[in-house]
Amino acid sequence: MSVMKQHLQQISAKTAAGRHAVVLMDGAGWHLASLVTDIDNVAIIKLPPYSDPMYKNSIANCAKTTGICGRVRD
Repeated sequence: MSVMKQHLQQISAKTAAGRHAVVLMDGAGWHLASLVTDIDNVAIIKLPPYSDPMYKNSIANCAKTTGICGRVRD
């Protein structure tokens, strides 16, 4: 089992029942987010290869368009 999968399982275990965790990942090779798809209460959002220093709006838009979040606070 990969270290990343173990880490995401720990996040899943600590997430309250009925809640959903969102993990932001950059393009680092060890993040291997595409290999972890079987954890139901953890969603992974991959950041684009380049993000300007003020990418808060990009993250909020991504969360809205992926359907992960019903409500995103500004």
